[in-house]
Amino acid sequence: MFGLNPATYFADPKPLWWGIRSIYNRDFTFDILHDRQQFSDYSDDTRAERQAIVKWLDTRGRKLLVKRLRGDDVHPGDNRVVHLQDGRFNVVASPKASHGYLYLGLWREPPAAPEYFTTTYCNFAHRLSDGKPVEHECRIIPPAALAAERDGDIGRALAILSAHPVRIMRRGVKRT
Repeated sequence: MFGLNPATYFADPKPLWWGIRSIYNRDFTFDILHDRQQFSDYSDDTRAERQAIVKWLDTRGRKLLVKRLRGDDVHPGDNRVVHLQDGRFNVVASPKASHGYLYLGLWREPPAAPEYFTTTYCNFAHRLSDGKPVEHECRIIPPAALAAERDGDIGRALAILSAHPVRIMRRGVKRT
């Protein structure tokens, strides 16, 4: 595998990552060689994710990484590892004291867990953190009941709901 494996530097394994061994220039730029890169997974299921990572590097990530490498003064003989995060996109980079290559590992973090859940109680969204209705008048549903319904355990959701007092919220909370 080419490049840096993010699992080497981070405890949680990354489901899809792109490893690259590039030519590292003295002006902190780098040239990617078509035959010195590899994704950890080429299945059809990962096609959109692969395209998103490549597009991020081409449109935004390369400029940010060069700026970071220049700012940290990372030279081709260095052995330091730089980690750059831009939203959900990440890259680790190091020359690995190679005097000419820059090794990269890129990945995108999975999306954050949903903040809201549309319950069958009212067919509208409720905030998962506190059960408050979102932009509608409704009962405040216990978060444990929402989680149980989301996980498909309707019986448990109903038991939790019936054990809690009814509290109505008039306008609900704003969606953020």
